[in-house]
Amino acid sequence: MLDNMKSKFLKGLALAAMLFVGVSASAQMDKGYTANPLSGEMATQAQQVLDLQLSDPDKAFTVFQKMMRSVKNNNQKLIDMGDFFLNEKIYPCANMCAKQIYQNDPKFVPGLFFAGQVAMLRKDYGGAGQKYDEVLAYDPNNITAMRANAFVYKNVNPAVAIEMLNKIKALEPNDVEVDKQLGDINYNLDKFKDAVASYKAYFAAVKPENIDVRAAENYCLSLYSTAEFFDLKEKAVQFAPLDPNDIIFPRMQFFADVNNYELDKAKESIKYITEKRFADSLYISLDYEYAANYASENSDLPTAITNYKKAIEKDSAKATSYKELAMLYRRNHQPEEALGIFQKYLSILGDKAQMTDSFRLGEIYAAASQENSLSPEKKAEYFKAGDELFQTIAERTPDNYQAVLMRARINITDSSKPQDKVRELYEEVLQRAGKSEDVKSARTEADRYLIFYYINKDMLQDARRVTNDLLSVDPENAVAKNAEAYLKQQGV
Repeated sequence: MLDNMKSKFLKGLALAAMLFVGVSASAQMDKGYTANPLSGEMATQAQQVLDLQLSDPDKAFTVFQKMMRSVKNNNQKLIDMGDFFLNEKIYPCANMCAKQIYQNDPKFVPGLFFAGQVAMLRKDYGGAGQKYDEVLAYDPNNITAMRANAFVYKNVNPAVAIEMLNKIKALEPNDVEVDKQLGDINYNLDKFKDAVASYKAYFAAVKPENIDVRAAENYCLSLYSTAEFFDLKEKAVQFAPLDPNDIIFPRMQFFADVNNYELDKAKESIKYITEKRFADSLYISLDYEYAANYASENSDLPTAITNYKKAIEKDSAKATSYKELAMLYRRNHQPEEALGIFQKYLSILGDKAQMTDSFRLGEIYAAASQENSLSPEKKAEYFKAGDELFQTIAERTPDNYQAVLMRARINITDSSKPQDKVRELYEEVLQRAGKSEDVKSARTEADRYLIFYYINKDMLQDARRVTNDLLSVDPENAVAKNAEAYLKQQGV
């Protein structure tokens, strides 16, 4: 048995030397026990174990055994000794001290806290939580154990951590650290509304010199996620001095200005992008998307296009960026570029593409078919593609009047002459659209053309029908009133 223990100890010693470099338990958290510095022979022996752990592990084990024998029955001295090895990240030594304390007295609360710290050194958060649970079983209102439990369960069992933090809050309502921890957990769970509430309480009470920068970042990001853009602007400005090298705060300030439509202020806050105040690796696609939207709001379409290209460079898999870039190309009278980019958008969507995406593609074809910069052959090609696409959509969705409306529009090849095909399509629009309040615009457009068609074709009864329909939609419509006067003259 001794040989087995020795084998495990030596193996653990070697692993500790390799694995626990730079690893430590929570230094800022109350450990729940007090450890005295080693002195005299104990200090000398402990240093020997450290010095020999790699060069002569057998001798290190012998020295450690001697130390254990001298303090085996004294829990406080075991904590003193174990804490020394814990701080030095020598897990097997610290763990053997913890086990001996538990063997001596499983209800010794400082020993349970020490065992929890040892488990955390190994990142055994479940094991650490179990020890703190044992403390709470003996002392349900032990706030130190509650804090430790919340700490270890924060990332592995958030529900337990929240329960512990709420218990602490009930016992100590003014504990701002609890609000911060609740904010962190809710942020990590994407419960941004709850995160905002907790962070708001934290930042209202914490002293400026004690503000946690990561919590400030999370607060701003939570405000952004809940669309509280005016509060976001205020907090982003407030927190920016905390870390001038942190891109989050200027980013959030700019995003808030754009979302608040404060374009004059955005002219200044966008400079974190335009002046390249941070390393290129720190910028994300969303930075350039917002820069593109800002440029678009200022009717600077070439700059908006450039920025969406940069957004795609940062995240080439984000489908919506291609769609937005295509729409910008369309608005900038670059239909062929728009078509190419929109096709890329559809290829990324694959089977997830919706009928609305096909409709949008048809709109781009329609715009291209009327673009004066293109040759007649190209315009005819795009007209055919768009018309066929809208026809397919109309056939697949019998209640959809919008696809038929688009067909009617793009089939108007000579606005000075009545066209039979266009008349047929606008009549279908009226049939499909019905007479609900939200289709007035479509009915008005269809009626106006049909009045023009039927009067020019001397089909006055049909002209009367559509004139009456247009007057019912818009009694003051000039086309309808003129048609009404004309029809009355004709006795219709």
